Amino acid sequence: MSTTAVVILNWNGKAYLEKFIPSVLEHMPEGDVLYVADNGSQDGSLEYLRNTWPDVRLIVFDRNYGFTGGYNRAFDRIRSDGETFDYYLLLNSDIEVTPGWLDGLERFMDSHPRCAVCAPKILSYSDRGFFEHAGAAGGFVDRWYFPYCRGRILATVERDEGQYDSACKVFWASGAAFMIRSGVWHQLGGLDEAFFAHMEEIDLCWRAMLSGWEVWAFPGSKVYHVGGGTLPNNSPRKLYLNFRNNLLMMYKNLPERNRRRIIFSRMCVDGAIAAMYLLTGKLSFFKSVVRAHADYRRMRKDVTRTVPLCPVLRPVENLPRLVLRGYRDPVLPLPAGECPPAFYIRGYLNLFTRAFFRRRYKKILSSYDRLLPLQKQYVDYRVTYYNRLSGGFRSDAGPFVPSSAVRPDAVLGGARANSRYIFDTLKYLRYFPAKVRASYLFGDITYVPSVPSFVKSRPIAGDSACSVVLPLDMLRHFRFVRRDPVPFRKKQDRLIGMSYVGQPHRRRFMEMYFGHPMCDLGSINPSEKEHPEWIRPKISVRRHLDYKFVSCIEGNDVATNLKWVMSSDCLPVMPRPVYETWFMEGTLIPGYHYVEIRPDYSDLIEKMEYYTAHPEEAEEINRHGKEYAAQFADPSLERLIAVKVMEKYFRLGGSLS
Repeated sequence: MSTTAVVILNWNGKAYLEKFIPSVLEHMPEGDVLYVADNGSQDGSLEYLRNTWPDVRLIVFDRNYGFTGGYNRAFDRIRSDGETFDYYLLLNSDIEVTPGWLDGLERFMDSHPRCAVCAPKILSYSDRGFFEHAGAAGGFVDRWYFPYCRGRILATVERDEGQYDSACKVFWASGAAFMIRSGVWHQLGGLDEAFFAHMEEIDLCWRAMLSGWEVWAFPGSKVYHVGGGTLPNNSPRKLYLNFRNNLLMMYKNLPERNRRRIIFSRMCVDGAIAAMYLLTGKLSFFKSVVRAHADYRRMRKDVTRTVPLCPVLRPVENLPRLVLRGYRDPVLPLPAGECPPAFYIRGYLNLFTRAFFRRRYKKILSSYDRLLPLQKQYVDYRVTYYNRLSGGFRSDAGPFVPSSAVRPDAVLGGARANSRYIFDTLKYLRYFPAKVRASYLFGDITYVPSVPSFVKSRPIAGDSACSVVLPLDMLRHFRFVRRDPVPFRKKQDRLIGMSYVGQPHRRRFMEMYFGHPMCDLGSINPSEKEHPEWIRPKISVRRHLDYKFVSCIEGNDVATNLKWVMSSDCLPVMPRPVYETWFMEGTLIPGYHYVEIRPDYSDLIEKMEYYTAHPEEAEEINRHGKEYAAQFADPSLERLIAVKVMEKYFRLGGSLS
């Protein structure tokens, strides 16, 4: 059974201890221990605790070390005393806990081994139907690293109506009730004492993510927070600490290549905010921002920068947009897709500039050496996934052709190649010498070739080593929805499916559900003879986003629309996939990344009714799908993986030494 050391940091908070210590002790699981670390209080807090609650363990400091220094010394003292706990929990003195709050957090952490930090839902003590400012239902940051929460944006706090009752990965957890693995705490060195107070928990969460850990909000556990117990929300001192520490946090944790640019843009935003304070007569706030910037410049030379093991992508959201439209799950930094004219222009440029790009071959591969350790593991995994060849083969005869033969309208694999496939292949082939030889099979490939070949698609089941997957036909297949304008709960409770209905399994689906009141189906094949009533004009992706469910049934090979559906707030509905592409459909988990229906489609309506009645579970699948799609967001990383897939092929084939 897991154990937790709960530490309340106290500084002249006797009134809060008298009010809230009883509920904390009442709901303390067996084996967990409550500590109060006192930061040099002068209000009789220690005498009260010794006389009233002798079972509470005391850690006494000679002065006020602040939030950061107090907690660091408290947990160091616990470890030096020989006490061992699985988790540490930082708890504000002005928190009222509820039954099962700590059990729930422990069970969640136990079942999520990659979760380093977890926080409960934090509600307002004075207005119990609303979220509380400090943390609400999990914290995020915008593109300039201003913090906001599910349930609280700036000073606007939402009523808790169960809209955020699903656990989700977040950017930060509130220090008001903050659970962390004890090993991670000591590995990361605890809180940064240069911060003193405010933003220190966001910095710690960021450092945990840079070390490969996850941060979660678990609303299944809830507490009530008074808030402003140490510094009121309208305090100039609090404003100063927030602005100064935010800049220090960015300086520590942003990647070197764009740190200066992002911090400069953030300081410009801060300047605009300071000017607004000055113009509205809030001189104390104006001085706080100016002093925060001056102290940041002075302090940054003493800051220890985080050594990252795992990248953390810069957020896309910005607070003004959130203020205007309310909270939505953070936008993914996904490419929306290339427009056809740009695609073909780039394709012909690649064709005529191949000699220039060959000189960059070693530079592309050397970028692998600059990756973070966890990134290297990830790249190696994907290269092996796409290229499963384990031994050498001869590429000096048969269907193998030199790269110079890969040109528009070339005859490859016994058929004339589509120029989209040619241009996508040249995007990566241009880095290799003209002599390298390969077999190319373009189109919807549903079988495993007899010789190792580059393909767009392959069967998921069986030995597919000879099918080496490349990111081909990207113009059709790799389009994403960056921002879904319609939240899941506001979409129509129906399924939409507009596709080319030529395959027997798609025709069977249409025969079963065309005309059903919960389905909006049609065929975009204008030559449909048997069922002309099926014929419908093509509609835009935006029109699809009005529906809760989108049919993603495979056609000749994979479902073309699966990528953009998984990046939207719609639910993809399909049987378990049979084929896969660069999107690695074989790694998708039914009921986690998409709604699985039977191969005979008989349970479609049942599944739709279930997820319509359980929107929190549907939104959980939405989040998982977006997280899965986000791994394809970095174009430079995708290029490196594709080049390494080709390099492995050419080396095993003997055409590249």
